[in-house]
Amino acid sequence: MSTRRVLIVTNTFWFTYNFLPALVRALQQSGYEVVAVAADGKYRQPLLPLVDRVRVLKHMVAHSINPMRELRVIRELYSVYRQEQPTIVLHFTIKPDIYGTFVASQLRLPSVATVTGLGYTFLNSNPITYISQQLLRRALGKADEVVFLNPDDREKYIE
Repeated sequence: MSTRRVLIVTNTFWFTYNFLPALVRALQQSGYEVVAVAADGKYRQPLLPLVDRVRVLKHMVAHSINPMRELRVIRELYSVYRQEQPTIVLHFTIKPDIYGTFVASQLRLPSVATVTGLGYTFLNSNPITYISQQLLRRALGKADEVVFLNPDDREKYIE
């Protein structure tokens, strides 16, 4: 029997540690191995007792807009997803929602994109936010499920 594995992909381990412990426990109680995937940081160590394993994205920087760095993040995600062969991938925060969902779709892995907040991307109007909006729209169209944590964000997105 193959391992039922969930990847939880966020910008930082801080997010997983602070907001997702109940989800992690519920998934483990349901028989899933939970692998947290994010940029390295001081919350990696405190997260270790909660999850089954962590995978560090060495190129992920939450606020970077450097195209070369972003391409490296996409390549890292592709490599992690291929190596881990998850049953499903759960994405949280904008970069994993965009990059991770595209990668999961390319690899034909089921994925859920969770929009934790539209914030900067939809409140500002400049070339970078426009590109982010377009990428997010395309990515969410490729997710198997999309969850908005804030109903107002869902309405803004639909607008």
